[in-house]
Amino acid sequence: MTMLAEERGAAVRGGSVIEPTPDADERLTLRQAAALLGTSTNALQLAIARGALPARREGRYWVVRRGDLAAYRARHATPPPRPRTKKPQSRTP
Repeated sequence: MTMLAEERGAAVRGGSVIEPTPDADERLTLRQAAALLGTSTNALQLAIARGALPARREGRYWVVRRGDLAAYRARHATPPPRPRTKKPQSRTP
């Protein structure tokens, strides 16, 4: 009996299936990694070229370890925006 990816609790993003697993050595394609981060594959290719994200070629695909992707996300997480404060109104005498 074959179960659909949604029935197994897999996330479907951009036409690819990403299985939820805690395995840090699991290899992800750039498309899968980009879907997890909510970014483009081009942005990840630039990060690889800069040396900010370790990756390697397997055949015709670039692959990234899930653990390396988590570390990259932690290093490049954008902090939440600071709440805006009202500027004090200047009083003119």
